[in-house]
Amino acid sequence: MSLSSSNLHTAWAQLFLLHLARAGVARLFMSPGSRSTPLALAAAAERLLGARNELRSAVIVDERAAAFAALGAARATGEPTALLCTSGTAPAHWMPAVIEADAQRLPLILISADRPWEEQEIGAAQTIDQVKLFGPFVRGHFELGLPDAAPEALRSIPRLAAQVVARARSPEPGPVHLNARFRKPLEPVERSFAEPEDWETLVAGLAARAPTHFSKPARARCRDEVERLAERCAAQANGVIFCGPAALPCDPDEAAAAMVELSLATGYPVLAESASGVRFGAASGPERRIAALEPLRALERLSPALVLEFGGAPISRAHTSALARTPETERHVIADFARAPAEALAASVVVDDCWPFARALAKRRAALGAPTSEWFERWADADVRARHIADEEVARLPALSEAATARALLAALPSKATLVLGNSGPIREVDFWCPPASRALRVLHQRGANGIDGLIAGAAGAAGTNRGSRRPTALLLGDLSALHDLGGFATARGLDAPLLIVLLNNGGGRIFEELPLGRAGAHAEALRSHFVAEQQLDFEPIAALFGHPYARATDLDSLPALFSEALGREGCTLVEVKVAPKDSIARRAGAMARMMESLSK
Repeated sequence: MSLSSSNLHTAWAQLFLLHLARAGVARLFMSPGSRSTPLALAAAAERLLGARNELRSAVIVDERAAAFAALGAARATGEPTALLCTSGTAPAHWMPAVIEADAQRLPLILISADRPWEEQEIGAAQTIDQVKLFGPFVRGHFELGLPDAAPEALRSIPRLAAQVVARARSPEPGPVHLNARFRKPLEPVERSFAEPEDWETLVAGLAARAPTHFSKPARARCRDEVERLAERCAAQANGVIFCGPAALPCDPDEAAAAMVELSLATGYPVLAESASGVRFGAASGPERRIAALEPLRALERLSPALVLEFGGAPISRAHTSALARTPETERHVIADFARAPAEALAASVVVDDCWPFARALAKRRAALGAPTSEWFERWADADVRARHIADEEVARLPALSEAATARALLAALPSKATLVLGNSGPIREVDFWCPPASRALRVLHQRGANGIDGLIAGAAGAAGTNRGSRRPTALLLGDLSALHDLGGFATARGLDAPLLIVLLNNGGGRIFEELPLGRAGAHAEALRSHFVAEQQLDFEPIAALFGHPYARATDLDSLPALFSEALGREGCTLVEVKVAPKDSIARRAGAMARMMESLSK
């Protein structure tokens, strides 16, 4: 019997997707194409080999936008998310998102359709060498193989689906590539015979079986490290707890509570970046143990002898520069995954789950005696003064600014909302101007490879995970980031949960003006034309093109109503806030000068 009269392709694809879902994949983002037809039809089916299709699929034309949407979903849930596209250059469009997933340790399943072996190296259309296409950026590369009726081949499909998901999850989460080859005909065929094919009974049995279970290795609590660090903290009263970007999705209430508990046990202040998951939780506000970030500038003046650093590599340049200037500071890094601290030598690096480790350390340190309060009170005083100066600076001018917009957005977000922060300016604006608050906010970031690409698509992917809950998502980004991801506006169509995009339009990439090149002044024209790259675009018709409501803020007083309306509306809304090009730099510089003067007294 020839395969041309067989539906083996269809059964092969359905069996794989069925067991991919059973292994824990709930979402598939796919882009249209011919060679991926068997898998695409399987994804579109209501039932797979008699079982209900549990895999929710979304079609996104642009493979690059689809990859960032999948990345956003994985970032929001921490669970593996799948991608599917056709052969040729199509999967190459995934590369930026794959690099980010690798750096940020997010589980992606990359399923690229491919041509059969005989079409390789002969100039066949849409055919490139896709074997190990993503190089070192994936946790593993697998071949699904051509559909084959051999029992051994069919039995490998459930195992392979579970194996791919397991590799994306453990021992270190990240992207996994699976190449799926198909020969024509790709579509189901009309059969001229009634009797079942030899392989159908076996496929029915495989469809009914439970998936192969791959257990995740349990991470033993580092008891020796808990004991050692507890003794170091007891011996050293002058310490600081610093929280960098979170590597995994976390409950902000749980994260903040763990850090407050550790602060109370050690007497150390907590300095939390907005991307840490610690800054906006139930325990962040009332306890006042979690400080605003800018007292970091006082690291040298207050001279901490010990730093406990939780999470990913710091965004704050104040932190890294202060540590570089005080190499005698004893530094201990606690991270969910191994990372080498590049900014300064560390006394130790502990690889463990951050919040459980913090709680275990707090419990052990508390058993060694209560800390003194003098050190914490000095930091708390510095924090109060820094916050007061920030408040005065934001209130000084009624005009729209990055600082006032960031604060207004944080104030508008309800508890349990998701805040997605763009790189470069937006995340730094929130870090500088927005104090810790007791309202639980899930803060997502793209601080793996730190690119500005795919931010809108990623936020749409994250918002899509709120389906049915109506919990809102807000994205704060700059105009160049929005321009870089216009395709993301298409990805944001059809959402049933609110997505507010707040576009800070300051006329280009103003982050370059804060670099040495911008401060020198000798290359002002080159800086303006080749780095800042101001784009004169009207975003209102861009929003209209994709059917999104649009509003432009006219003054500071208009922001609360605009944000509230958008956060209560189903789907995506774009709110553009035009600010003075150099306002942020001047405002932060002025506030910083006043803070340093106050802290020096």
